[in-house]
Amino acid sequence: MMNYEEEQQHKAFDEFLDECYAPYKIGDYTFYPSDIMKSCDPVMYRCAFNDWVTDKEAGIDSAW
Repeated sequence: MMNYEEEQQHKAFDEFLDECYAPYKIGDYTFYPSDIMKSCDPVMYRCAFNDWVTDKEAGIDSAW
């Protein structure tokens, strides 16, 4: 279970991904990059999240 700070970090990371990449639309459905990454490759999502947090803590802006 995540604590409040972790939940906020995940929310910020998801917003970051969704701002960097366009949503994927199929018919009337819209899928957001953060949801696609979490569902299709949760390991990649966790690795990218950890890298993003490390960069933020070091004061580095991630440039995806």
